[in-house]
Amino acid sequence: MIIGISVILAYCTFKSSSLWPAAVCYSVHNIYIQKIGIPVTSSNNNTTFWIDQYGFMIVATIFAIYF
Repeated sequence: MIIGISVILAYCTFKSSSLWPAAVCYSVHNIYIQKIGIPVTSSNNNTTFWIDQYGFMIVATIFAIYF
């Protein structure tokens, strides 16, 4: 996930010649995961594999956007 998001954030930084779009994108990602993603997910043993900062759905979404 780190490599995938770093490519997207680097593209935003170089395209705009500013660090702010990448900073905003990263902060929006963190807010979504912590305030929206985790509370709406039911809690069981497999939840951590699907949601959270290292979950499968985040990686799948990044690949879907990239490809």
